[in-house]
Amino acid sequence: MKKNSNNKIAASIFLLASSVVSCQMNKQDIGEKRLPNELLCEMTQFIPIEEKYSIAKLGCANSVTKYFLEKKLYKHYENLFNTFDKFEKKHARFLLTFYNNPILRSAAVKALKENRTITTINLFGFNRVFMDATFILKTLAEVLKENKTITTINLAENAIGYTAVEALAEALKVNKTITTINLAENAIGYTAVEALAEALKVNKTITTIYLTGNDIGDAGIETLAEALKVNKTITTIYLTGNAIGDAGIEALAEALKVNRTITSIELTGNAIGDAGVAALAEALKVNKTITTIALAYSAIRDAGATALAEALKVNKTITNIKLIYNGITYSGARMLAEAVRNNTAITIEIIEYNEGNYTNYTIRGGRFYT
Repeated sequence: MKKNSNNKIAASIFLLASSVVSCQMNKQDIGEKRLPNELLCEMTQFIPIEEKYSIAKLGCANSVTKYFLEKKLYKHYENLFNTFDKFEKKHARFLLTFYNNPILRSAAVKALKENRTITTINLFGFNRVFMDATFILKTLAEVLKENKTITTINLAENAIGYTAVEALAEALKVNKTITTINLAENAIGYTAVEALAEALKVNKTITTIYLTGNDIGDAGIETLAEALKVNKTITTIYLTGNAIGDAGIEALAEALKVNRTITSIELTGNAIGDAGVAALAEALKVNKTITTIALAYSAIRDAGATALAEALKVNKTITNIKLIYNGITYSGARMLAEAVRNNTAITIEIIEYNEGNYTNYTIRGGRFYT
């Protein structure tokens, strides 16, 4: 039996190879003129999957052969992907083999589109290992336009650039399942954020987005702010270390005056000064959803603390504010404490740095601790 099977495999490969040679010599598609569909189907069924990897290119020369190869490969990938609940770096590396092989790519993409077991894509730092994240991410973006089970995507630290983000943004315009997306530390810049912002204007499922360390600047946050004015699902946004200054925060503050879903916003490590925090304070006077805001490692001084204190006299929803490593002194901390002395739900953390000395101030449960 084994010998007979081997003979069939050998015969199949020989016939397929001969067909391609004939096609190339005659410079025409052999189609159904030389080999009947039934014979091609039978031949393809006997070729093991490991052999298909080496001969898949044969399908490029013949439309019928290509059809049966794709069908067989699709079934293989379908069975393979159905064993995953996460799609990670160790699984993604084989996608690189598709770069010049449309048959393999077509079969795998179709299987991923129709997969119902994978809920998470985690390609954190993929580009540091394989140096070709753009092709992988563009392929996955195509999948996300139709996949109905993936909810979480982690693409942090890949230096993915505008092309990949643009493809991903187009997918997010139509995807209806993704709730969390991590694009941290990719240095995507303003242009890519512009594409992402357009997607967030229409996306109706994303609730959490990580944009830490992307150098989006004031122009990027201004574009994102416009999206947040109309987006109705995002609840948590991370904007740490993005070179955002007062102009950018002023634009964000305008968005927060009308946004009704954001509950937590991380702005640590930006260039936010007193003017920026004053604009933010005005927004907090009318915003009724934000509970947590981080403004650590910025350039806020006592004047900014004073503006924030005025807002906290009327705001009753914020429960946590981080102001560590700014320029706020004991005087500014006391002003904040006075503003919330009757608010037992809020916690404010402040660390003053002065000539090499650190002083901790904590306001919790209406009390001031030093």
